[in-house]
Amino acid sequence: MSPMIDEQRKRLTLMILIGILSGGCGSEPLPSAEPAMTPAAIEASLDAAERYLASGSVAEAEAIATRMVQATPNHFGPHDLLGRIAVRQALGLQAAGRDAESTSMFVVAYGHYEDAARLAPEIAGLQQTAGEIAVLAAKPEAAMNHYMAAAALSPEDPRPPLYMAQIFMGAGDMEQARHWIERVLVIEPRQPHALATLAMIEADAEQWPAAFDAIAQARAAQPDDLGLRVIEARLHRRHGDAERALELLLALNEASRVDVIVCTELATSWMELGRPEQAVDVWTRCFAAQEGTPQSGRIAIEVALAWIEAGSMEEASVWLDQAALLGIDPDRIESIRAGASGTLDQD
Repeated sequence: MSPMIDEQRKRLTLMILIGILSGGCGSEPLPSAEPAMTPAAIEASLDAAERYLASGSVAEAEAIATRMVQATPNHFGPHDLLGRIAVRQALGLQAAGRDAESTSMFVVAYGHYEDAARLAPEIAGLQQTAGEIAVLAAKPEAAMNHYMAAAALSPEDPRPPLYMAQIFMGAGDMEQARHWIERVLVIEPRQPHALATLAMIEADAEQWPAAFDAIAQARAAQPDDLGLRVIEARLHRRHGDAERALELLLALNEASRVDVIVCTELATSWMELGRPEQAVDVWTRCFAAQEGTPQSGRIAIEVALAWIEAGSMEEASVWLDQAALLGIDPDRIESIRAGASGTLDQD
């Protein structure tokens, strides 16, 4: 998967996960979910679990949902709740740079959503969510099945064909990706993320006028979307104009320039221009802005990698030590050290 495709997929995924993780608040908590529950008791217990989850009491929410799975085996709600809890855990692992463990936890989350979708196959939104989690669990075929079901249940919704296109792009099947993006644009001709995806498809085919036209339409439809601006910059860089990419992003305000997706493209553009010291500055500023967030460990790794490109293992080691303190997998850190030492020795 190309970095551009992966970045767009991540951006869209983030938008979806915000919706998945938002829980409702209902009545006061009940002590437990008992067998042979009435519909009112089921809803009250689900509301109780949601309240616990919203307040950060994840263990209590999980306990209620687990008991409800036993007490109400044919209700999709407890499985949906357990799926959201597992997604939270997977995102925490991902932020700490523990990618393999994160994927494993997304597999657990998908198992819950698979059960939920099986118990309520007529709910289009549930099928859509199950597909999104299946992608994160590295189960693209399962994801496609859920997206197809969602598309059949809700043919006016542009999301299922949009996400199907993303899967085909990830697999390198641009013909099928184009087919599904065209379906999206029939439903919603100015859908900005579909237009951005079309721009990437055209860029892959080196149809640059069409690519730039599509991203221009996307940005016109949603001019304040930071992700779309980054994609436009990336297209210019891929077309051989890293200076134009930098111009687009350096014109942003300071708060936007330290957004991780912006920093990723800024640093890459500086690297392509042979200016790793500028990439160091980009990532250092990003770390300062994001310090204390779940992303800080990953950003520390980026600072270290930029220092390695700039030829300073001493500075890189300081940042690798910082990444270790922030919970990044020690094996990954040692792998970077070993690879950097070999590269710098050759230099």
